[in-house]
Amino acid sequence: TAWGTIIQQNPFFNGNPMLDDVAQALGVHSAEVSEYVQAQNTNFVAWVSEQRLHHCADELTNTNRKIIEIAISCGYNDLPTFTRAFKRQFGVAPSEYRKQGQEASNEKDQK
Repeated sequence: TAWGTIIQQNPFFNGNPMLDDVAQALGVHSAEVSEYVQAQNTNFVAWVSEQRLHHCADELTNTNRKIIEIAISCGYNDLPTFTRAFKRQFGVAPSEYRKQGQEASNEKDQK
């Protein structure tokens, strides 16, 4: 989402942002963020986690950064915790996700 993109660009993305912090960064009232998150059928903590994981997925696909570097830059303290969360979200481990992304990119290049 557009809001997810904005959150990734804010310094509090790596911490545990509060609803008011996110609303302020987005330039909206906290009630709007709360309503948006509820409309996504999730809660605030899960929504922030999902935004982080989507950012990590983009990093895996579009950079050569080490997986642990990506994990730490997105607020995960260790690789096993990140890998569990990532696999829960995307169904594959980060290394496999990266491999699939590289294979898809190579297929595009060959066409």
